[in-house]
Amino acid sequence: MKRAVVLCTAPAPHVRAAVDSALTGYTPDQIWFAGADSSPFAAEKNFISWGDGHFGIRGAAKIWSAVRALNAAAMVLPLNNPDGDGYGLLRLFARLVFAGEIIEHPPDGTLRSLDQGALSLLLRPEERWHAAVIALLGVVRPALGFTGGKVPRAAYPGGLEHTVVSDKSTGGTVDVSIIIRSYNEAAHIGKTLDMVFSQNGFAGEVIVIDSESTDATREIALRHPVRLFSVPKSAFSYGAALNLGARLARGRIIVNLSAHAVPAHRGWLEALIAPLTDESIAGVYGRELPIEGWNGHFEAKILNDAFGPRLMRSLHNPFFSNANSAMPRTLVLEKPFDEHVGWGEDGLWAREMQRRGRAIAYQPGAAVHHSHNTSMFDNFSRCLKHHRTLFATYLKGREREVSRAFYKKLPARAASFRSFLAGRRGMSPLKAMLYAPYCEYVNWLGCDEAAREATHTK
Repeated sequence: MKRAVVLCTAPAPHVRAAVDSALTGYTPDQIWFAGADSSPFAAEKNFISWGDGHFGIRGAAKIWSAVRALNAAAMVLPLNNPDGDGYGLLRLFARLVFAGEIIEHPPDGTLRSLDQGALSLLLRPEERWHAAVIALLGVVRPALGFTGGKVPRAAYPGGLEHTVVSDKSTGGTVDVSIIIRSYNEAAHIGKTLDMVFSQNGFAGEVIVIDSESTDATREIALRHPVRLFSVPKSAFSYGAALNLGARLARGRIIVNLSAHAVPAHRGWLEALIAPLTDESIAGVYGRELPIEGWNGHFEAKILNDAFGPRLMRSLHNPFFSNANSAMPRTLVLEKPFDEHVGWGEDGLWAREMQRRGRAIAYQPGAAVHHSHNTSMFDNFSRCLKHHRTLFATYLKGREREVSRAFYKKLPARAASFRSFLAGRRGMSPLKAMLYAPYCEYVNWLGCDEAAREATHTK
């Protein structure tokens, strides 16, 4: 079971805000608080006491072994001032004792990672090993063959044109319009549609936006009462397809669903749209589970980390997934998805909603089975395209900073991945010790290649 540690080093409301913002996907049982005996969090079931008063060397010695024994994946350090003045000893303690990600949460709510430093790495043999493997991979980087040139940058003109394949709409409004985008999805779209139309009390409509599939996707879709439209594959972007679906929809609520995202149960739709009764919530995304026999180790780890069992809402974390999401149609028409990016239109939309004061909710009860069985090159390509979008938008000018921060986390990320592989028991320990740093390094290469492109460096 993954765990997180929260250092109670700020007023209680700010500590709670840090937990809500930084620890998406964690249940209360997975979160441990460390603080003074007088802390308001001393009543928590999972509490580690450092004694009376402020944190000091004696307190550090008291909780050192307890924090290390948790083998947590994340540590949260709430700050009561923007720059972390006065937190030197706490930061040093975190770096020395902790192997996972250290997240600082200043009063403005902006999450930032704390560089763990070289000294902490010296104390952790496994991470020293991973750091050595990663350094060796850096030497042979050209021979690995992962370059941005193999993932050409496409043009996305927007304004997607469409033709009607089959539209038996009777007019009028419905509560929910489910928009499914597809391209050669014959292997999964039948299962997806079967589960959609078996949802409890479903009385909505299903719109399929197909990008000139060459397999049996359309024939399978038309076995169900769907509205089917065709768009040119050459002009496709996720944002353009979803905006088209929103314009064609008659429902007051839009649900975006990948053609290979199969709802896990008949209550999926009810659970997904339930948070939208709160008008302060702009969008909801549901849990994504691997498709059995159709996912790699690395993708399974990403899904495990990103989609936990805990209901969340956030005004700060823009993570969002249009593979399984819902939002009011009026919001999409008012603020459409970006049609000119090839990746990450969902996160950009979520960030804009949060900037306007609307929250993003995560609903683990609305689970789908969704994975891609990606190759190593696919993982590189996905990370490259994702960071191309980030560096062209709100991270513009911070490319090298982001790449360097990503690289510094690689040994700890590899250790976490290796631990995940051990839990799955799908690989020998020796192979896992090589495979984990290799996967994480290739993932970082996607970020670094995007940074090099943006800054015109070789």
